[in-house]
Amino acid sequence: MSEIRFDGRVVLVTGSGRGLGAAYARAFAARGASVAVHDAGVEMDGSGGDASPAESVASETGGVAFTHNVESEDACLDLVDCVLDRFGRLDVVVHNAGLVAWEEIEQAQRSWERMRKVNVDAPFHVTRAAFPHMRRQGYGRFVFTTSGRAMAMDRTRPGLGAYAVGKMAHFALMIVT
Repeated sequence: MSEIRFDGRVVLVTGSGRGLGAAYARAFAARGASVAVHDAGVEMDGSGGDASPAESVASETGGVAFTHNVESEDACLDLVDCVLDRFGRLDVVVHNAGLVAWEEIEQAQRSWERMRKVNVDAPFHVTRAAFPHMRRQGYGRFVFTTSGRAMAMDRTRPGLGAYAVGKMAHFALMIVT
């Protein structure tokens, strides 16, 4: 069986400075893709902005690092524009960026706005910005990462209400794109 190749394709992987996102970036690069490595490098409270996770994975994969904080619509639109400016096209978007906050439902308002901005709004805005370019070039794919903890009652845990909402939003967005 032959390996699936992505030669000549440009792949944007959000949240790819660490963990699964970095693994996705490495896998696409190993299969010939040009990889736009995105990671804002922020802490759970939004502080920081360490570019080194994205830069490290970009260096390893031969990709380009982007460190936009996708908590705003403008940053999401700018991220897509920067990828298009750098590579001239965008073929695949892997929506992996996300936040997890363990808060009981009674306290979930503490992180709700940040969770919504990163886990719900950002995938919507990035998809909306990338879609017309993909349509014009006649090719495009979106991959949305979700979680078994969000999708199955027997696997979820108390304190994951906002996280589950965000990951289920990925599932819904996948259905309509």
